[in-house]
Amino acid sequence: MTVRELITFGERELAAAGAENAKGDSRQLYSHVTSLTYAEFFIGYDNTVSDRTKREFMKLLSRRASGEPLQYITGKQDFMGLTFRVSPSVLIPRPETELLVENALDLIEKKMRLETSANRNGGCAGRSEENEYARNVRILDLCCGSGAIGVSLAKLAPETANVRGVEVCCCDISGAALEVAERNARLNGVKPEFRRGDLFEALGPQVLGKERCTEHDVRNGGNRSRHCGGNRSRHCGSGGRTCGGEGENHADSDKQGDFDLIVSNPPYIESSLIPKLRIEVSGHEPMEALDGGEDGMDICRRIIASAHKYMKKNGVLLMEIGYNQKQALLNVINTDGHYVEPYCLKDLSGRDRILIAYAAY
Repeated sequence: MTVRELITFGERELAAAGAENAKGDSRQLYSHVTSLTYAEFFIGYDNTVSDRTKREFMKLLSRRASGEPLQYITGKQDFMGLTFRVSPSVLIPRPETELLVENALDLIEKKMRLETSANRNGGCAGRSEENEYARNVRILDLCCGSGAIGVSLAKLAPETANVRGVEVCCCDISGAALEVAERNARLNGVKPEFRRGDLFEALGPQVLGKERCTEHDVRNGGNRSRHCGGNRSRHCGSGGRTCGGEGENHADSDKQGDFDLIVSNPPYIESSLIPKLRIEVSGHEPMEALDGGEDGMDICRRIIASAHKYMKKNGVLLMEIGYNQKQALLNVINTDGHYVEPYCLKDLSGRDRILIAYAAY
């Protein structure tokens, strides 16, 4: 059997099984088995396939035909131009989530440009002329899963948004997911902080304006790691005002953190709809990362109720939501009273997908 015949056979089998991209999946399986690029195996398209390659290909083909996602079989998925490892412990990063990251990068750049301009005009002394934006941006990634959002922002923000640095804290209730996220951080050369817990509970006690060192579980082979999650304030001028807002005094005593952005792709699918999803999703992806409760918005409401406590004034909340949840969640935000200027962005299919709101104070 030649390479051409094997790939064509795989395409037919996957098409019969209902795969949406049978040709592409068959090619990717062959590429994975042989470690050859498309260009490389096309050159030898009429070469005879070895028995070993054929056996390995058939095993993977059977898995894919049964409905197992291609990304779980190959163990990887591209996202924002970066490569991420994936396993059944995490959701597979999807193109619509790239919209969240792209807009987060835009908002970081705009926020820091405005802040820098205000500081220059307001006389914040000690700002470095070498760095247009002379402080790090602090980002919280809730329900981080594979780390696709947080790792991408940590990797791309210094390049795309022209910030000096990025401090990212990735939180998830799943220890297995955090292990995958940590691996992806190493793979992409960034060092976010990882915390395990239920939404904001993962952060533990925070003290604004002080260095915060806490010992906590970081799912890295079961080891306990010691992290300093806060920053020392850099005071400028008088009155104890801090340059760039790190450790700034908050009039709201309810404040427990000072993140510039809080980003999240939470579970937002209605419980009753999950069994009706494609088998690739309902039968293989982690249920706790899909199930948003009866109306799909349980976790979204919890995030909205608390996010403002952990954000700087004018900090931004960006959250991926279900296509039919826009109005209900805008109502929640407007009723909450801690946010201003909420709006929603549409994905490439024209469906409402990314909810954005600013902390009022």
